[in-house]
Amino acid sequence: MNLDPPRDRLDFWVRFACGTVFGTLLGLLLFWRVLPSVGLSLATLAIGGLLFGLGAAYWGDSFWHFLLGLFRWW
Repeated sequence: MNLDPPRDRLDFWVRFACGTVFGTLLGLLLFWRVLPSVGLSLATLAIGGLLFGLGAAYWGDSFWHFLLGLFRWW
């Protein structure tokens, strides 16, 4: 992945917010029924949202293209 650092503070927070929302929703879809306890589920959602947020904030479009590439299995 090419590092695409944010150009200003607003750019960073917009990218971070979009990545966090997407990561949390994806975590809800994938792990809600699998994890045994509510606490573990919430921790997984928080960590997943944080990681997706940071990935989107620092790598920008390269991060989203990488994720889309993971889902192109056909």
